[in-house]
Amino acid sequence: MADDEFSSEEGKLRVESGEGHTARSLLENPLLVETFETLRNKYREALETAPIGDLEGLQGLLIMLRMVSEVEDHIREVVDTGKLANARLDEIRSIREARNG
Repeated sequence: MADDEFSSEEGKLRVESGEGHTARSLLENPLLVETFETLRNKYREALETAPIGDLEGLQGLLIMLRMVSEVEDHIREVVDTGKLANARLDEIRSIREARNG
C-alpha cells in the first residue's frame, strides 16, 4: 500500500495536532488567562515591596515570575507544534490525492 510510508508519521502528527488544539483552548480560556495575569501581578508587586536585603526572597520571586512565563511559553510552543503538524498532515493528504488522481 502506497500510504504505508506516511502511517507512522501520521499517527504522531495527529497526536501533535490534538495537543495543539488543546493547548490553544487553554490559552483562550479566560480563567487561565486571568490566572497568568494574576500571578504575574502578584509576583511583580511582591518584588516591588520586598526588602532589598532579602536576596533569597527576591531570587525566589524572580524564579516564580519566570516560571509563569515559561509555562505560558511552553503552551504556546505546543500550539505552534500543532500548527506545523496540521500543515504536514495537509501536505500528506495532497500527496495522496495527487497519487490517486
